[in-house]
Amino acid sequence: NGMSFTSKLTTIAAAGSGGAAYFISFSSIGSTDADARNTNDTVVDSSNNIYVNFSYLQSSSQNLGLIKFDASGNILAQNRVSGIEWPASDWNNLADGTWNSDLNSSGDFCVCTKTASGDPAFLTINSATMSVSSSFVNSLDSSDTARSGGWAGGDAYVFGYNISANGSVAKYNSSGTQQFYRKLGFTNSSGLAGYFPTSATVDSSGNVYVTGSHAFFGYRSVLIKLNSSGSFQWGRYRYNGSNNSVFKNVKVDSSGNVYVVGHQSDLAYLAKYNSSGTFQWDHVLQYDNQRGGLLNLDFDSSDNVYVAGTMQEVGGTSNWAGSYRYMAIYAKFNSSGTLQWQRGLGAPSAIDNSSKTFASIAIDSKDDMILTSTQCKDGGGQTARLYVARLPNDGSLTNTYTNAKYASTNFSDSNFGSNANMSNSSSSTGSASSSSFSGANN
Repeated sequence: NGMSFTSKLTTIAAAGSGGAAYFISFSSIGSTDADARNTNDTVVDSSNNIYVNFSYLQSSSQNLGLIKFDASGNILAQNRVSGIEWPASDWNNLADGTWNSDLNSSGDFCVCTKTASGDPAFLTINSATMSVSSSFVNSLDSSDTARSGGWAGGDAYVFGYNISANGSVAKYNSSGTQQFYRKLGFTNSSGLAGYFPTSATVDSSGNVYVTGSHAFFGYRSVLIKLNSSGSFQWGRYRYNGSNNSVFKNVKVDSSGNVYVVGHQSDLAYLAKYNSSGTFQWDHVLQYDNQRGGLLNLDFDSSDNVYVAGTMQEVGGTSNWAGSYRYMAIYAKFNSSGTLQWQRGLGAPSAIDNSSKTFASIAIDSKDDMILTSTQCKDGGGQTARLYVARLPNDGSLTNTYTNAKYASTNFSDSNFGSNANMSNSSSSTGSASSSSFSGANN
C-alpha cells in the first residue's frame, strides 16, 4: 500500500517459554528518514501477533504508522494513515491522555489518534491488511473540550474538560453511537475544582475505571469508578503534599483488582486498589537527580504486573548507560507489590535528546514481554528510532542490540503519599454526535 518500514531484526538466542526473542529497530520509513514520535499503545492477539501504532514525521507531514508482526518479528502487514496530528501523550503533562488501543471481538485492531483539528479519531483497522475499515470522530458539546481518547472493552471513550474545570467522560460503541456522556465535578473543602481524565478501562461486569488529575492545592492523582451506565460509584485520590501528580493509565487484573500508573511529584508511580476502591499498596521508582513517570502496564497469567514509562535525567550521569537525558524504563512487580526486576532501554551511546521517550508494554499468551519505545530526535540530528522487542519476563538477555541498549537499572523502590476518598459534587449528562474522519490510507 505504498509504505515500506525499513527495519533491522536482531534475533537473540532462545528466550524462555515463547521461543526466540528479538529486537527490531526502525531507522527509516520508505525512501527518506522519518522521525518516530509517540508509540501510542501495543496489543497482542491470541496467536501472539503484535500490533503497533505510532506517530511519526516525514517530509513535514504528520502520520500514523501501523505495523503487524508475527511472533517471530516478521512484518505481516503495514500501513500509514495521513491527516492526523500527533496525539499528546507526555508523561509529565497532567492533562495528556494515553490513547489506548484494543482488539475487538472480531480481532480487528482499534486505534485512537487525533485529527488535524484536534478531536479524537477512532479507527478500526483490518487485522489482515492493517487498512482502515471504519472510523469516526467525536468532539464533545459546546461546553466541553475533547482532550484525548482511547478504546477499552470494544468501546470508544472521549475525555474532556469544560470551562468550569470539571471533567467529562463520553462512551461510544464501535459504530460511534453514544452510550453515555457524563460530566463530573469534584470539590474539596475549600471549593477548588478541576478534573482532567486521561484513560479508562473496563472490568468483566462493564464497570468503567477512569484515571486523571485533579487540582486540589496542586494536581493530585485521581481514580474514579463508574458503572456501565456512567453513574458515579466512588473516587480516590493520592497525594504527598506537593504538586504535579497524575494517574496516567489503568487496567484490571483477572481478580478484578485495579492498577494505576503515572507519576507522583515527577516520580514514576504504581498503585493497586481492589474493586471497592480500597488501597492495597503503591511503589515509586526514583534515582538521584532523575524524574519520570509510567505510561502503560499489563499482566501475565499469574497477575504479575509489568509497567513501562520514561525516566528523564535533570543533570549529571545516569546510573546504567552513560550520560543520557531520556530512557524508557520497565519493571515487574508481583501481585503483592514486591519488585522483581527493573530495566532501562535506550540508545547504546550517550545522546542529548531534545524531545521525549515514549514506552509501552504488552504480555503475550506465553507470558513473554512485548516492549515498544520511541527515542525522539536529538539536537545533533540523529533520526528518531522506534524499538520493538520480544523478551522473556524474567528480565534476562540484557545487552546491546543494534541501535538499542537493554540494561539493568538500580532505581530506589519505596512507598509513597497518602490515600483519600473524594465525593462527586456534581453530575450531568451531555450529548454529542459522531462525524467522519478525513484521514486516508497510504
